[in-house]
Amino acid sequence: MLATDLGYHLNDHWDLQAGINLSHISNGEFRYPNLGVNLGTGHIGFRYFPFTSKPKYKTGDLPKLSNRWLLQARMSIGFKSMAALNGPLYPVYMPSLYVSKRYASPNKIFAGIDYSFYNNVYAFLKNNEIFPGQEKEHSWEASVFAGNEFLFGRFGILIQLSIPFHHTSLRQDKYYQKLGYNFYIIQHEKGLLKELCATALIKANKFQADVLEFGLGLSL
Repeated sequence: MLATDLGYHLNDHWDLQAGINLSHISNGEFRYPNLGVNLGTGHIGFRYFPFTSKPKYKTGDLPKLSNRWLLQARMSIGFKSMAALNGPLYPVYMPSLYVSKRYASPNKIFAGIDYSFYNNVYAFLKNNEIFPGQEKEHSWEASVFAGNEFLFGRFGILIQLSIPFHHTSLRQDKYYQKLGYNFYIIQHEKGLLKELCATALIKANKFQADVLEFGLGLSL
């Protein structure tokens, strides 16, 4: 679910607000059929504050974090089936290596390389005797990517745009996106291991779900 909200202060007790909402329902190609549903709506309304909409601010100096560089790695796994109702599930292995730079204290911009090996594609090529003896070569995808992570304490919202330079034999998309979350188990400013996080992402090719991935990431 994604939503926007714009508010306007009418007075100390009333706000006028409006926005746009998007709900996407999908199984991330985990099973077929994947009857994805997109719902777009808008909202408009009023917000009432019993005391005041402009309370006095508590002042204080927030800790200023350095705009440091990090070497990061992520190992994820997802599962896919081929176009058969209730067919077998195949693992998809997705390691990533990238560098990041923190800016404005809580946010990170990053860039690196993604790799994905699709066992469902490998099984399809083997079963249909396509590229005999070269099935593995046509079952992996690699890309360069860049993105941004918005950090809120131990919780991060991640958006990523990737451009493949090697495709599987079944998909030839020019780009894909990843969107998801990181939850940080470890957050250190010093030491060898700076961060350890659990990650959950959805990979989409031209906004069509491809695979849900879950994994662990670390930063040095």
